[in-house]
Amino acid sequence: MEYTKGNWGIREYQTQEGDYDICSIQGGLDAHIARVGGVTAMREAKANAHLISACPDMYEALKQLKSDFTRL
Repeated sequence: MEYTKGNWGIREYQTQEGDYDICSIQGGLDAHIARVGGVTAMREAKANAHLISACPDMYEALKQLKSDFTRL
């Protein structure tokens, strides 16, 4: 599986809807991944953005767990 590499982070937009932009940050450059917000409550949109931005770390951790278990 491939995904946009780099540290995923969140950029908050100061909109009435409370939009959050998920970006891959590589060498000072941002690559847009997704945007959450709009119809979602601001607190929920921020929580969803944090969850999405953690996906690369969670994916790599799961790959390592799978590798560890297959060696047993």
